[in-house]
Amino acid sequence: MMARFAALIVLTLWLTGAFASPALAAEAKDLVGKYDLTGTNPDGSKYEGTAEIEFEKGNTVKITYKVGKRNDIGLGKVDGDKLVVKYQGAVADRQGGAEYEIKKNGQLVGKWHDKGSKPGHETLIPKK
Repeated sequence: MMARFAALIVLTLWLTGAFASPALAAEAKDLVGKYDLTGTNPDGSKYEGTAEIEFEKGNTVKITYKVGKRNDIGLGKVDGDKLVVKYQGAVADRQGGAEYEIKKNGQLVGKWHDKGSKPGHETLIPKK
């Protein structure tokens, strides 16, 4: 009898989602703002810069990256707890993509790669 009761409780918790890991379903508008960014290039060198995210429409955002004298512009789509970006550099042959995990603290943590290159790592930290 006790085993049936315990099984019933577990089943009830599972059906109500108590055991589900909650996904952070972010909205594109929630990401709007200015960010500090830090990263590691594929060769291991470190870099710092800034990014600004602007809302476009639906689940789409525009991101302007500034690292040193280089400016890149990307369009990103929010998908659950991910932001997937395609970007174009100031130099026409510099293209690539990035995928960030949207953290509860507002940080975007992920990997990026220029077309045909190995990935680098990057974190965008919201400015206060």
